[in-house]
Amino acid sequence: MPRDAAGDNDWVVEGEKRAPVRPHPSTPVPIVPDNRRKYARFQVASTQIVLHRDSLLSALNLGSNKARKVCDLSQDGARILVTEKLEISQKVRLKITLEKYRDQIEIGGEVRWCYPSTNRKDFFVGIKFNPENPVVARKMSALQEWFTSPQYHALRSRR
Repeated sequence: MPRDAAGDNDWVVEGEKRAPVRPHPSTPVPIVPDNRRKYARFQVASTQIVLHRDSLLSALNLGSNKARKVCDLSQDGARILVTEKLEISQKVRLKITLEKYRDQIEIGGEVRWCYPSTNRKDFFVGIKFNPENPVVARKMSALQEWFTSPQYHALRSRR
């Protein structure tokens, strides 16, 4: 039976059902993720932070604290509000105090990015951790698991 051009678009031809013709893409286009992070970010309430450039003075706990607050953490990094611009690749030492959990994390890291905040006085920095101590790495992993867990979110939503 001959088909005309109009009949090609019909789903039913003379009482017979026909599957629609689907176009086939020539080559699949990969979707590039916008987020290159390995681990999810999470926020921790009631934290204090001390950030120093990695040097002899920071090893002796001398020098001025450059940090204002922890914006968020992940297992391998942090976003921190600081008082001055830090250079990319700058080595830093962090001491994060989790007041509610009565715990501290001391870890080294490297500045990966630095952008001015909206007030133009402070800066947001991205720190990639260098967990040289396996105990600290396990602690960061445990924090990640707890603060991204459904149990934590259920408890938090009740408040």
